[in-house]
Amino acid sequence: MTPSGAQRPGVQTRACLRDAAGDGRADQRGHAAPLGGDGPESFPGQPAGAAALVLTRRELRRRRGGGGPSALTAINPRARRHRQELAGVRDSPGHRLPRVTWIAPGVERSENYPERRNDPERDMLADWLDWHRATLLRKCAGLDGVRLATRSVPPSSLSLLGLVRHMSDTERGWVRQTFRGEKVPDLYYRSDAPDADFLEADPARAEEDFELYRAECRAVDAALEGAGLDDTFTFAQKTTSVRWMWQHLVEEYARHNGHADLIREAIDGSAGM
Repeated sequence: MTPSGAQRPGVQTRACLRDAAGDGRADQRGHAAPLGGDGPESFPGQPAGAAALVLTRRELRRRRGGGGPSALTAINPRARRHRQELAGVRDSPGHRLPRVTWIAPGVERSENYPERRNDPERDMLADWLDWHRATLLRKCAGLDGVRLATRSVPPSSLSLLGLVRHMSDTERGWVRQTFRGEKVPDLYYRSDAPDADFLEADPARAEEDFELYRAECRAVDAALEGAGLDDTFTFAQKTTSVRWMWQHLVEEYARHNGHADLIREAIDGSAGM
């Protein structure tokens, strides 16, 4: 993502060039000439009525007696700083200039619910679980970490990132920990912070949390391989079937995807499945 109002790489403003060359020329239309060529061209973020002025590569070579694309940074340290900013390199010890922000990717999903509608029950339960997983990710698509962690429907503490974290722990808790008895820790839940999945959602960790979620979905699918719907386990002193557990996971997603609808619409107006 390019910061609002940022210049295009390699373009210098009128003030920069006055510092560098003591003069400057604009074409008759008042447009800037980009470093990549020798003709006029406007660029996004250029203020109306205040054209930016740049030196062409040919003019740079003429004035400096040669040199390649780096000649501009040799003339003007402000140009060097601008290139560093675009690259996200360190500007001073302990400080890093902004990098391009991670954005939640899009996801493919059937538009009209799962395709299989008269097939074995186990296959259809698996389809519904996958469909709801994809729906949650679709609700997140196109947002950066800050907006994913936004609690946009006060006074609720729910956020889209919190929902992703919550469903990671939910799937792990039911399938791997309880049904299969795997000795794996909770991802976010702690006895002293039972709602850490929501309350500790951190924009800076959004990409990592999404990777954990996808990895957990794959691990849960592997744990369900070979499981029969009539297989049972004990939970809260009650005999529970895999069928009930699978249905509950689908129900849990359906409930939280309804929350995700409201959260996303409050963020940017997006609505629908």
